[in-house]
Amino acid sequence: MSRQFAFPYLAVHFDKNGRATSDLSALPTTSDVLIISHGWNNDEHEAQTLYDELLGNIEKLRGNELPDGRALSVIGIFWPSKKFRFADRDEDARGPAAAVGGSYPAGDRQVEKALSNLRMAFQDEGTDKQVTVDEIVRLTAHRHDDAAFDNGTELVRKLRQLLSDTEPSRLDWSREFMSAGDASYVFKKAADTPSSAKQQVVIGGPAASIREMLTQIDNGFENLLNLTSYYKMKARAGMVGKEGVAPLIDEIAIAAPVRYIHLVGHSFGARLVTAAAMTSTTGKLYSMSLLQAAFSHHGFGEVDQTGKYPPGYFRSVIEQRRVRGPILVTYSEHDGAVGKAYAIASRMSGDTSADLGGKTDLYGGMGANGALRVGEAFLNPAMFSLGATYSPYSFIAGRIHNLKSDTFISGHSDVRNPEVAWAVGQAIISAN
Repeated sequence: MSRQFAFPYLAVHFDKNGRATSDLSALPTTSDVLIISHGWNNDEHEAQTLYDELLGNIEKLRGNELPDGRALSVIGIFWPSKKFRFADRDEDARGPAAAVGGSYPAGDRQVEKALSNLRMAFQDEGTDKQVTVDEIVRLTAHRHDDAAFDNGTELVRKLRQLLSDTEPSRLDWSREFMSAGDASYVFKKAADTPSSAKQQVVIGGPAASIREMLTQIDNGFENLLNLTSYYKMKARAGMVGKEGVAPLIDEIAIAAPVRYIHLVGHSFGARLVTAAAMTSTTGKLYSMSLLQAAFSHHGFGEVDQTGKYPPGYFRSVIEQRRVRGPILVTYSEHDGAVGKAYAIASRMSGDTSADLGGKTDLYGGMGANGALRVGEAFLNPAMFSLGATYSPYSFIAGRIHNLKSDTFISGHSDVRNPEVAWAVGQAIISAN
């Protein structure tokens, strides 16, 4: 249950295909409508808490007090995202190999966390997908058998079956993972991906060799299971944005009193609202705030004549000015979730750049690095960072504002604080 705000609030639910499951007979008709979406690590209760705290801070800071007789109402989007996070190996670092069978519990725990992520990501899919998930569970249980690397190759084939209905991309290595390249090669790349943990070094002897082999196998299973969950939630966010939220935006815009529609998305919710902006047809979209966005930092990127970078999937959003006012992008060096997802993809691609997951990494994430390669015509070069509450903002309509947020955003989900709320509120108020 949402807390009571000074402005009208409506919760709208969508299924995994973008079909609305809520009553839409009483859509808001105020001058300004804010549509907000949660991301990957939110069940419904957590999503509502996010909305309550962020909207509460906007209200507290008087960020909903609009000029010229305008009035704000809010729609909270709920979509079947699953609780999911990349396990932090630094919290659960591997220990020495166990004596019998070469297995060691910490490695098992990491893989089990990744397997749990996968189960949740596909739990509401069809029977065929559930059969495939069960087969993957059995493969995972036998990953340390004599045919371990053969099991890893079969894992890649099964994961590709799960992702057969998703659209691959060059921007996060999903094209190579899903459809290109020998399955045994893909598993080897995943198995060779180094952990971020400070692993214990064992020098010499058979135990060290066994431990190294088991570490590789666990790396391969953990990375591939987690990335499959990541790609699934990414695809679902896009589907809900295009098939569900975009038509909702256009329906809201029909009402004559509605003048400005504002979008806010966190994590994969940022991808959802950007997909909605790209697909909708109304000219009433005004501001869009992407909070620790979980998609490529080249998502708005211009065409690269050298061919090194693929064109940004959402490039049309800025070229066609689908959002007439400012686009805000928060990014923080403390966002380990976005950074880790894209860093793993980069390692699997064979990138040996020292700037792993950083701005020069082909596979970097927007929540970690901001929106890159957008071109000076679409960027506000004078806006550098997220400011304190009551800081003045000079937003420029039709441009991206990269807000470096290390001071105020301490992690991927730290987006409900007063500083973020103030910036979002100022973007809304800037409409004229």
